[in-house]
Amino acid sequence: MGQGEVLREIRRNGPMTIEELSEKLGINPNTVRTNLNGLYDWGFVDYEYGADNITRIYSLTDEGGRKVG
Repeated sequence: MGQGEVLREIRRNGPMTIEELSEKLGINPNTVRTNLNGLYDWGFVDYEYGADNITRIYSLTDEGGRKVG
């Protein structure tokens, strides 16, 4: 699984946590985290903190949406 799959999953489902992405994609949370870190650095995803102020909820940026198509 790569970054493209992560982007497509967020596009299909809307904002998601690492745990949600891991479950949906069937991959290790550390792999999801690594992919999201790269996508964040490139400006394709952004995040906000959940109600617990710890959990990051990732969403596509406009650039990320264009990348997915």
